[in-house]
Amino acid sequence: MSEGMLSARRLFDPPLAGIEVFFSLAVATSERPRKTSISTGRAGTGQAEYGAQSRRPVDDRPRVYWLDTQTLAIDWFGRVTVEKCEFALHESERLAQQRVPTRFFSDTSGASNYDVGIRRSAAAILSLVRTLGVAELVAVVESAPIRMFAATMAFVTGMKLQAFSSRRDALSYLNQIKRPDASP
Repeated sequence: MSEGMLSARRLFDPPLAGIEVFFSLAVATSERPRKTSISTGRAGTGQAEYGAQSRRPVDDRPRVYWLDTQTLAIDWFGRVTVEKCEFALHESERLAQQRVPTRFFSDTSGASNYDVGIRRSAAAILSLVRTLGVAELVAVVESAPIRMFAATMAFVTGMKLQAFSSRRDALSYLNQIKRPDASP
């Protein structure tokens, strides 16, 4: 029996049970490597340059950082697990103590797939940024199953989701809404 079938049988807790069954089947059949394009910070400033390249972390932990002075960002790598989500949650809480984000950016282009059990942990991250006043999630999502999972998490937490298939498009959108003269 495939990994997806085993996961699907374990997870029947409403209201998202049917969605999780679909996700577990989709994830089990979509194991393919993805390109990774992430942002690095300018030396000594703690701020990121939009579109800059950096190396993938050795341990595949998510990278949680300030993309700019307003935007809390998480870059995901490899298989997204509960442990990785909890790490990202703790790092997000730590960074939010420095300053309050007005925007949230998540780049999943480095993620190959996810464990279906991450629903609560992922919702906790979005709930944290929502309680900080962030109303919109801007995400890079290349994978259809991950895109559907992101949309579900945004719906569950009541956040607006702007999903883009490339980091360049997402960063362009962020630059546009950052400008005071940008139209909504």
